[in-house]
Amino acid sequence: MSRQIVTILSTNYAGSHFLSLMLGSHLCVAHIGEVRSLRRAYRKPRVPCHLCDDLSQCPIVRGVTPGSIDNVYDTIFNNIDDANLDALVDTSKQIDWARRFVGHKRYRIRYIHLVRDPRALVRRWTQLYTGSVRKRWHERWKAARRPPGSFASLLTGRQWRVYLSRWLTENQRISRFIRRYDLDAAVVTYRDAALEPEPTVRRIMTWLELSSSPGNSSTGNSTTTAVKSATTNGSNASKRGTLTSDGNRTWVTKCSRRSRTTCPCAIISMPRTWN
Repeated sequence: MSRQIVTILSTNYAGSHFLSLMLGSHLCVAHIGEVRSLRRAYRKPRVPCHLCDDLSQCPIVRGVTPGSIDNVYDTIFNNIDDANLDALVDTSKQIDWARRFVGHKRYRIRYIHLVRDPRALVRRWTQLYTGSVRKRWHERWKAARRPPGSFASLLTGRQWRVYLSRWLTENQRISRFIRRYDLDAAVVTYRDAALEPEPTVRRIMTWLELSSSPGNSSTGNSTTTAVKSATTNGSNASKRGTLTSDGNRTWVTKCSRRSRTTCPCAIISMPRTWN
């Protein structure tokens, strides 16, 4: 079987690093973060990695430059140099990045469309842009220009509608991208990954045609190891405060019961595709 690249497509704050860490703890899979950031020259103080301050010395991405970005997966596989390694998990999330590798001849590219409850993201984006009128208006203007016929309502309506429109539009774009190229893809929800991690990882590993237990007696069941590693270690993503092993459903306790049930987000199900 050819080596695989698992690309996670999602909105921001959907739990892509959380899912990638679980998958990457498998003996045959490596979590490599958002490699699309390497397409541009590194400038301090942006931190490319919470473990390495110098990309040229990073054991994973050393040798990757903006000029060689199209060979980034070749370079990473060579750097890791592990005969057991069958797959890399890329959390770059963006369609424009994923499109570069559609139809790649050397690797089998698989796609995970990761979806998080819109109420959690509406709350997250509300917190993120609370202190900046300019950023809120920027988000409003971007949203108003997206769906036809919604310009006036999004430009003058409630701010949460702007964020809900963003969530819906971005997930629609991902779904259309997958359908357009007839990609090998699976839909995973953040809720399943956080609250039912072991069954979720098992389903994904079966889809990837990788054993849940690669047979290394020193590690035991790799699925259990993966889940424990991703939910308890001091990972980069956990340090950002976006991941918890209880599902990170803070919005449930912080939002009033009325707002949880009357917000239009509450009636939106988690479909496998969006029209």
